[in-house]
Amino acid sequence: MGFSISKFVRDGTIKRSMTGYSSEFHPESESGLVEKFEDMLQTRTSSFFDVEEIEELADYYLEKGNHAKARKVVKHGLGIHPGSPAIMLRKAQAMLMIKEPKRALEILNYLEAAQPMNTEVLLFKAMVHRNLSDHEGTKSCLIKAIDTTPDHKEEIFLDLAFEQEMVEDYDGAIESLIQSLEINPNHEASLFELGYCFDMAQELETGVEFFQKYLEENPYSFVGWYNLALCFEKLSLFEKAEAYVNYKKALELDPNYVDALMGMGALKELEQDFTSSIAFYKEALSHDDTNLDNWHIMAELLIKIGKIDDAEQAYAFMSRTFIHDEESWAALAEIKSSRRQYAEAVEVIEEALSLVSGTNDLQWHLAKHLVKMGKSSRALDVLAEALSKDPSGSKFFLSIFPDAAQIANIAALIDIYAQAPSKDEL
Repeated sequence: MGFSISKFVRDGTIKRSMTGYSSEFHPESESGLVEKFEDMLQTRTSSFFDVEEIEELADYYLEKGNHAKARKVVKHGLGIHPGSPAIMLRKAQAMLMIKEPKRALEILNYLEAAQPMNTEVLLFKAMVHRNLSDHEGTKSCLIKAIDTTPDHKEEIFLDLAFEQEMVEDYDGAIESLIQSLEINPNHEASLFELGYCFDMAQELETGVEFFQKYLEENPYSFVGWYNLALCFEKLSLFEKAEAYVNYKKALELDPNYVDALMGMGALKELEQDFTSSIAFYKEALSHDDTNLDNWHIMAELLIKIGKIDDAEQAYAFMSRTFIHDEESWAALAEIKSSRRQYAEAVEVIEEALSLVSGTNDLQWHLAKHLVKMGKSSRALDVLAEALSKDPSGSKFFLSIFPDAAQIANIAALIDIYAQAPSKDEL
């Protein structure tokens, strides 16, 4: 889930023209225009550029992330073409790029007042409101944009649904996504999101009805089959789904469909057919090894069924690949510790701490493994540092190391910080 302003803007730069205000950057004209503009800057002279050329230059520098040059282009362009809406829109983009969204919004308010039916302005204004965490402002702009264009409405409805999800208005998001699919029944992003929203809204029965009807009209939609199976699975209606049938249909349409493979693995795990479950999980990961959640699902099952060597390999891969995932580092260290390889467990957590900044959880794990290693003095130092940052974190520490409550020095240290006044009381 996330905010995209899908077909129109990306990372603050306009990518698709809806009104004639923006232009795609033409590679064949790039070098000549850029050279002409930079020669002008170097020689401190003034050259004429028409509005489209200013647009192309501004887009070029914005896409390169060179906001300083983009602002110079805009300033020069407005000097030649005062009040040009296209150039002012680029100025708003530049303001957002330098983290001045309120100034960008002032420009966009002016542009909207002048041309209230300008889809491009409304969509970029929605992005600025999103940047300001103004959900109502974002939704308002998106709703206005829907009424200003006949094109790509399914994308705008999807963006509206994303915003509704941000404020946990899942019923509203469902309505927006259904409208998106009424415009384009094959819009897979909206179909995926709809399955998620039915789940979050606890409207799984309605989801079953929707996807059954959808599949009557779109029988070859593997996303539709997947969502239907997922609804049945979450309702524990395996006898009505034989959810396998739906997953299999999805896999017949796309044998490499990762979510369906993971779904099959989950069903096999529920049946305690762990060999088949692991096989499905491994197959899914062979097609996409960048999904951290899927790695955790498989690794946790490997631990559960006692395949510790395989689990260790999985967590070692995860900690190398997803460096900032604390759970992977902690799980890898826990496996070392379970084999009484306490020094190695400490090394794992110390490496994690050198790579992951701004975390306190790993310090609790470090203290735990230091105690097990017999390094009580250092463990107390680490624990004291962690407690000084977050006294309430002792609950987490005791949850991962219950035996610590029976160690006198540690229990006393925790008690000292538990009784200390909070910063708000000082």
